Amino acid sequence: MRVTELSSSQLLNSQLLANREQLSAQQLRIASGNKYTRRSEAPVETSIAADLNRRDLRNDQWLANVEDLSLWEVNTQFGIERGMSNLHRLRELTVTANNGTASAEQRSTMAAEIDEILKDMADVANTRVGDSYLFGGDQLGQPPMAVTLVDDRITAMTYQGGDSQREARIGEGMTIGYGATAGGPAGIFAASVAGVDIMQTAIDLRDALLAGDQPPDTVFDDLDDGISTMAAHLAQSGLRQQRYDSLTQRLSAQQLTDSNRRDALVSTDMSEAAVELSRLQVTFQASLQMAASLQKLSIVNFI
Repeated sequence: MRVTELSSSQLLNSQLLANREQLSAQQLRIASGNKYTRRSEAPVETSIAADLNRRDLRNDQWLANVEDLSLWEVNTQFGIERGMSNLHRLRELTVTANNGTASAEQRSTMAAEIDEILKDMADVANTRVGDSYLFGGDQLGQPPMAVTLVDDRITAMTYQGGDSQREARIGEGMTIGYGATAGGPAGIFAASVAGVDIMQTAIDLRDALLAGDQPPDTVFDDLDDGISTMAAHLAQSGLRQQRYDSLTQRLSAQQLTDSNRRDALVSTDMSEAAVELSRLQVTFQASLQMAASLQKLSIVNFI
């Protein structure tokens, strides 16, 4: 083999190897969906894409938190509405008891119904969602409402939950209070600041009916205050729900924008990649044919 033929062969082999590496790299890009096989190929673009990935992971967590909060508020609203329904029924019973014509049997029947209402309200106050108490505030370890029973009749209910709402992070440096407490300064059943204690009001009403007495004069005002307190909590929960919906929309929109930007930076355009792959395959096949031809020519010259 002449020196010139040897040099040509070496150049062709070198080109063949380069074509094979390019073909393999392009196949890897298509298989992985990534425009670059190494960060060193585009350090700026891949660094930006990595930052977008980290933000996407954080947003996933914020979205999961907001979804949990939204479900919590749905349960909170259901509990408050159930409590309000009970208060409206207590008001109806008070009106009936105040007309002065109810017999002892009717009063006993109304007292029995109030017993059931009290039990239902205790159940609402001690509602659990997973391992947490819905209306326990920031005190998680015990039922928020301690119930005292005598002969299967509720004689007292004492709030033992936390005074503050639970809190959760919904963004970088953003924390929100959510839900409601059964008692404490601004409880839905017993609010110490407003002086409202619906549970005790219901107990007093029941006891008056059992004793054959007229309902206490304060019952109407107490029930109306309780209904107003629950309505205010229901409105606040609804406003928080709207905020969660707005946050979900904003975070989802940001994730879509980041995803599109990340794709533009580092993701393979499959249609362009397929065209490039076809070109590289043709080049590689041509290099193989040239190498085969050169090899045949070298053998002939040698003979």
